[in-house]
Amino acid sequence: MKKCLVIALTLVLALGLLAGCGGKPEPSPYAGAQMGDTLQLGGIDWYVVKVDGDNGRALLVSVELLEERQYHAERENVTWETCDLRAYLNGEFYDKTFSDEEKAWIADSELVNDVSGIEEFETDAGNDTVDRVFLLSIQEAEEYFMDDAARKAGDSQQWWLRTPGKLSQTAASYINWWGGIRDGGFNTGNKYWVRPALWLIV
Repeated sequence: MKKCLVIALTLVLALGLLAGCGGKPEPSPYAGAQMGDTLQLGGIDWYVVKVDGDNGRALLVSVELLEERQYHAERENVTWETCDLRAYLNGEFYDKTFSDEEKAWIADSELVNDVSGIEEFETDAGNDTVDRVFLLSIQEAEEYFMDDAARKAGDSQQWWLRTPGKLSQTAASYINWWGGIRDGGFNTGNKYWVRPALWLIV
């Protein structure tokens, strides 16, 4: 008898919670975002560069270059998984930039870190990662921007990609002054600009 009563009370509570929530998830405040739109999140303007309707999310890349930072402070072999810049973007930057309401709509993104399809790479891109905020890879920078002019940002400044340099594990690839992809990379201890990306639930 007690077991039946517990089950009945559980069902009543569950139904009450569903009724209180309207019986369905709250709609995303970013619903309807389309490629080419500009959204504001965390006080930053973001381009919508891809909409994944099947999974209800949109890829955002910051319009402006946000700050100059090292990819990794120590001169040592490094990948995106282990670099300082990844720790910063998913830690201090994420915590301070976005409100709790905004964080609820930023998706955990499964990133593929792979250079096997790129010619002449002698370095290791490391393990795949799960991030909330990240840098574009070489492949993504090619896919989401139609040409060098579209990749150019700011006052002709250079910005990091997460892919390592093709010849050295102490280098990372980047976008140069005119928007070209430099897969040879540059020393990770240098300061280049940061242009973050994230997947937003829409």
